[in-house]
Amino acid sequence: MDRYSSWLDPDNLSQEMMEYYANEALESVGSVAIIDKDFRMVYINDKYADSLGIDRLKSLGRPVSEVIDNTNMTNVAKTGHPELGVIYSRNGVNFVINKFPIMKNGEFMGIVGISTFQDNDKLISLKLRLDNLVKELNYYKDKSKKQNAAKYSIDDIISQNDTMLKLKLLVHKMASTKSTVLISGESGTGKELFAHALHSLSRRSGMPFQRINCSTIPENLIESELFGYEKGTFTGASKDGKLGEFEVANGGTMMMDEIDSLPLSMQAKLLRVLQEKEIRRIGGKETIDIDVRMIFTTNKDLLSMVRSGQFREDLYYRINVMNISIPPLRERKEDIPYIIERFIQKYNREMGMRVTGISPEALDLLMGYEWPGNIRELENYVERAFIYSTGGMLGLEHFDFLEKLPAADSIEGHEKPIFEETKLRDMVARVEREAISEAMSRFDGNKKRAAESLGVDRSVFYEKLRRYGIG
Repeated sequence: MDRYSSWLDPDNLSQEMMEYYANEALESVGSVAIIDKDFRMVYINDKYADSLGIDRLKSLGRPVSEVIDNTNMTNVAKTGHPELGVIYSRNGVNFVINKFPIMKNGEFMGIVGISTFQDNDKLISLKLRLDNLVKELNYYKDKSKKQNAAKYSIDDIISQNDTMLKLKLLVHKMASTKSTVLISGESGTGKELFAHALHSLSRRSGMPFQRINCSTIPENLIESELFGYEKGTFTGASKDGKLGEFEVANGGTMMMDEIDSLPLSMQAKLLRVLQEKEIRRIGGKETIDIDVRMIFTTNKDLLSMVRSGQFREDLYYRINVMNISIPPLRERKEDIPYIIERFIQKYNREMGMRVTGISPEALDLLMGYEWPGNIRELENYVERAFIYSTGGMLGLEHFDFLEKLPAADSIEGHEKPIFEETKLRDMVARVEREAISEAMSRFDGNKKRAAESLGVDRSVFYEKLRRYGIG
């Protein structure tokens, strides 16, 4: 025991014992080689020599290029920085080599090369595992991007109206900033379209684009949805906790739709987020810094809500840094033909039809309507007309239901009728089902002739037969 104690005494440590310790240490870490500043081999341990199939003693003092072919040490010498994970192959065996510079007072003195992995089968297995992990990571990244990405661009905003063209130019300018934006306009004017375009044009386009509808989240859940919560915070909470929408959107853009529906209690907390750029999860103690571009939309007069005490004045001025006010469709009717053309292209693709356009008479009818439901209403009426159509031009007969609607010329000063999209879609489905059933009956169940009579591609026709259970 005394003998070993003397080894550990620095004063009694012999040169022989120092060499013993150094050699054992170098042997234990794996395959090791040391090159001096002139790139000559000054040390190579038995493991390295055996794995390379070279004579250890004969390699000492020789240039490294003569001992180990195709090795590159110059980068480490030039930069003075290590190179990690370099794959080197020799005699059918793969090595993972880490190269470390030896420096003295800032001067390059040599290089230590360490190979900790040289089993070919294990290396291949490790590579496969890493490749699979990278593929899995990329899969979830792509999935997240698709789920949280903007669907529309500035080109999807169709208009020849002067006001709208100015707004599109404004969007280009706004996109380059981080400023908060308030988008206002009636329901169906395309507020979300502008929000998508803002994100798509910004430097954050590759980051998440989160959309929250304040009117659809129950008041008792909205705080946990926005801020998330720590595990075990309350009964029924996820055991792992939950990320809030602000954290998910971090680095990207967040659109809060119908901000006018946000409860007053949450308005105060949102104001703090906008001011401090940080959040705290429910049940959490630490604050989390966030970098999120905020876009808010509303179809209400927020200033009137401020005056009536329904919306916080300080929050109003905080979110109304930059404003986009979208005019209703009745104030830009010159856009109707262009918008209809885009919808015809869309539903030709979706329904497999060959509608070529709209007749002048039908267009005059649509131009004379006041569109209380704006573009959303126009799109649904075009979709409904497609169901009545068998191809060719959309005519008056495909929009005869418009003539039965109440006149909308006195719309100002009255509450605008609510456009119920779901009911219209049900109506469209019913008409479509009846038209297909009638065609099948007329042609004695001949699917090909029935599809041709309706101007629908057979693949689309068969899908509709299956959907409606028509045999």
